[in-house]
Amino acid sequence: MIYRSLFLSALLLTILFFCNGSVYQQERAVDKKILYAEREFSNGDIIFQRGINIASSFVVSVDSKSGYSHVGIICKSHGHIFVIHILPESNESKDGLVKMELLGDFLSPERTSGFALYRLSKSKDKISSRAVDCAVSFFKQGIRYDYDMNNTNHDKLYCTELVWWAYRKAKNTNARSLVDHRNAFNGGMQPVQAKPLEGGEEFFSIC
Repeated sequence: MIYRSLFLSALLLTILFFCNGSVYQQERAVDKKILYAEREFSNGDIIFQRGINIASSFVVSVDSKSGYSHVGIICKSHGHIFVIHILPESNESKDGLVKMELLGDFLSPERTSGFALYRLSKSKDKISSRAVDCAVSFFKQGIRYDYDMNNTNHDKLYCTELVWWAYRKAKNTNARSLVDHRNAFNGGMQPVQAKPLEGGEEFFSIC
């Protein structure tokens, strides 16, 4: 049921992008930076994003219990933190390919109003590392966005499928539950603790 909800949300997101929903920005103060500490991020963390365009708002309204509209994987490389993710062709993704984007750009206030971070337990660090390697390979292969939302064929990917398939290839049998932050604990992830921040946003740090 949860996976079906995610599928429908992703499908609706794609439709809205084609309807020019991506060019509309909600009225908000874009000068409010999203607060985070880089030391809180580890390789293989799963990052959920709450976007501010109309497509993101619609996805959140469909799945209001989640509160997030997009997901990616954290990759730490050469002193930088990247987010590996994929979006349909839009203002934010000109080519619809897997992106390896700097964390600061991914969390820019022009695109993001909040985020949550999840991590597998320490005993599964090797799985997280392998999942990052898989996600990097998707980027290098130039895999395109999956407009058909077909999770049985991984020649193309949508955002939740990218995370799920990277962890599945890394031999994590519970990977499917990781793409829904409400059930992240079922996937063997560590507890998180919400801390209120300036502007009423919440930053989820690892305990």
